[in-house]
Amino acid sequence: MLSGAEQEALSSDMPPDFPALGMLRDGEMLSYLLILRRLFDSAGVRPRGVVHVGANIGEELGAYLLLGFARALMIEANPEVIPALERNVAAINALATRFDAPMGLAPPPRAQAMHCAVGADNGVVTLNVMDTATLSSIFPTNV
Repeated sequence: MLSGAEQEALSSDMPPDFPALGMLRDGEMLSYLLILRRLFDSAGVRPRGVVHVGANIGEELGAYLLLGFARALMIEANPEVIPALERNVAAINALATRFDAPMGLAPPPRAQAMHCAVGADNGVVTLNVMDTATLSSIFPTNV
């Protein structure tokens, strides 16, 4: 579990609405992430990156950083949430730079936002956005 000072250090450069802040303050969620990190370590697994399709505003970015993922490609098709996703990606990159710089590391951006849909074919699609931005699809809806 992170101490209050460690949580404060992690959150001091984050926008106040950054979704990972809630996760950092949620002791149970943080405990699960730390257990998963220990499992990775005990199995000799070093997570290198994650491609998150349907990233929404990037709620999981903090978890990916805590789990040791070096890179995260956050793909989102909904233009309504792209500004928030880009803000959160910038915040994670600033946080990674803040903690890596004192060790002499100059990491590439840890996270990148990409505004597109993912499918088997190239082309243009229509995104059907539901009442909540988290429930969107390129497939027709029955609502």
